[in-house]
Amino acid sequence: MSETSVENGNGIEQVRDLLFGTQVRQIEDRIQRQEQMVAQRLEAISSELKNATKALEGMINGRLSDIIAAQSETNGALEASIASLKEEMENRSRSSIEQLNRAERSLSEMIADSNGKLVEALSQQSEQSSRALSELESRLRKELAAKSALTKLFGDLSTAING
Repeated sequence: MSETSVENGNGIEQVRDLLFGTQVRQIEDRIQRQEQMVAQRLEAISSELKNATKALEGMINGRLSDIIAAQSETNGALEASIASLKEEMENRSRSSIEQLNRAERSLSEMIADSNGKLVEALSQQSEQSSRALSELESRLRKELAAKSALTKLFGDLSTAING
């Protein structure tokens, strides 16, 4: 391969990096920020769920203590209340877990959708870049061929004149 072809190849790579390097880095930065936002939101939801569960447990424990102290003679009613509260806690816990799972699925879908869109945009930009670079390469080759022909013509003219 001649030095000119190697230099043209390096030049095209440099042009490609200059044209699209910033955009690729920006897109990568956006993806990273979105992933961080999703992770932060998921952490916040998890924290809220833990706090709600602790509050619920505190409320249930308080109710149970009051019921036991106030109605120790009615074990049957107390056992029913305990079972009811336990079931309520389990239902709320299940409900909270289901909400967290739905939120996590939703966030995952949002990430996947955003990622798909970004990949598609990158693909389109890459195709456009390739076409633009091909056109540039074609024009440069034509100009090089025209310059080579002109150089040969001047050389022939110089030979003819000098004799």
